[in-house]
Amino acid sequence: MIYTLVLGLSFTTSAMDTVTVHTAEQLIDSIQSNRLILLEPGVYDVSLAPQISKLNLEKELRDAPVTESLLYSSGVGIVFNQVKNVTIKGLGETPDLNQLVTGNPNDYVFAFLGCVNIRLVNLEAQYDVNKSGKRKAGSWLFNQCNGVDIENNKLTRGVVGITARRSKNITVTNSSISECSSGIVDLKDSWSVKFGNCIFQNNWACQSMWTMSRCTDVAVEDCIFTENKRKESRSCNHGKMFTISRCEMVVFKGNTIKGNNCPYLGDSETVKLITANNVMKRNKFIAMVPPKNM
Repeated sequence: MIYTLVLGLSFTTSAMDTVTVHTAEQLIDSIQSNRLILLEPGVYDVSLAPQISKLNLEKELRDAPVTESLLYSSGVGIVFNQVKNVTIKGLGETPDLNQLVTGNPNDYVFAFLGCVNIRLVNLEAQYDVNKSGKRKAGSWLFNQCNGVDIENNKLTRGVVGITARRSKNITVTNSSISECSSGIVDLKDSWSVKFGNCIFQNNWACQSMWTMSRCTDVAVEDCIFTENKRKESRSCNHGKMFTISRCEMVVFKGNTIKGNNCPYLGDSETVKLITANNVMKRNKFIAMVPPKNM
C-alpha cells in the first residue's frame, strides 16, 4: 500500500520504508532509520532547506537539533546522528543528475556520527561552485560508523572527498573523486576499508594526496590515480602522493598511477607497497622518497 504525506513524500510500509523525495526539504524530513530514500533527478541544496536556513548560522552551533535523526554543528554541517539501515539512492541515470550540494563553505555535504549500515548510491556530492567563500570541508565525513557502502558516487569540489575517523567496514566502488583542494581521502583509526574500480583525478594537495594513519585492513584495487598535483605554493614543495603511517594489512594492487605531479611518492615502505603491483607511468616526482632530513 502507498501513502502520501502532506509534504508530498510517498512511501510504502515494509521492513524498510521507501520514500521518494523531490526537494531538499523533503530529503531532510525523510531521514530516519530503516529507510530507503529515492531522489528524483535534480539539485538538492541542503543548505537552503528550511530546516537548516532557519538556524542562526552566524552563531557557533554544536549539535543543534534539526530533526529527530539529524543535528547541525558549525564546521561540520548536517550530521546523521546514530541512524541505522539508511540508503539514499539517486534515480537519475548518472550521478550528476542527482546532485547533493551545500552552499555553506564550512560544511560537509553530509556527516555521519555513530551510524550503522549506510548506503549512498548514484549520487554527486559537492560544494556549490556559484557561492563565494573558501571551501573548508569535504563531501562525506564518517565518524564512529560501522558499515558504509558508497556506490557510483561522484565526489567533487570539496576539500577532501572522503574523511573517516574510527570507522569500519567501508566499501567504495565505481566512484570518482575529483577537483578536491586538499587531497583525495583522509582515513584515521579505521579498519576494513575497500576501494575498487574508482577514479581519482585532478585533485590538489599540499602535504599529502592520500592520507592514512593507524588503519588496518585497507585494500585499494583496480583504481586510477591521474592528473593529481601539488598546490602551487612554496610550502607545498615537500608533499607526498601517499602518506601511510602506522597502518597494517594494506593492499594496493592493480591500480594505474599516471600523469600525477607531486614532489614525492611517499616514504620508503610506502614506495615498496605502491610500486610492487601497480602500473606507474608519466608521473612527475622530484624523487620517489623524500630526503631523510625532511
